[in-house]
Amino acid sequence: MASRTAGPLGRSPDRSPARGTRGTRSRCPGFSLVELLVALVILSTAVVALVRVFTVSLAGSARAGDQTTASFLARQLVEEARAETSLIAGTETGAFEGDLERFAWSREIQKLAGVPRAGERSGLYRLDATVSWRDRGIERSVRLTALVYKNP
Repeated sequence: MASRTAGPLGRSPDRSPARGTRGTRSRCPGFSLVELLVALVILSTAVVALVRVFTVSLAGSARAGDQTTASFLARQLVEEARAETSLIAGTETGAFEGDLERFAWSREIQKLAGVPRAGERSGLYRLDATVSWRDRGIERSVRLTALVYKNP
């Protein structure tokens, strides 16, 4: 009985793989070039989608910040008018300064019916404060309306 001896790679001589044959898949671990390209396409599509979502949310956050700032400024305009001892019907306009220079404002004061005596500057008033700004070429504004009563 002849003994079989293992070859240099630990295989028996009659079980060695065929050399030079085509169409056989390599037994090397790893990914093929096609699998790698498909993975890169999927990954790049996901990254582009995430960047787009981030950009849209950043623009929305900036717009919300502008609207909040405009709301605070309109409230400030109303409070300044309420603090005055007497109100005179009319319209005022202006612009804010410093970091807020891109915001413009207008304040309209209207005297409403029910004035205690003709010619007095007391009674019920309607205050309309509007703050406007430009956002990417679009005119945006916030309007705040308040009723103020001044004692006769």
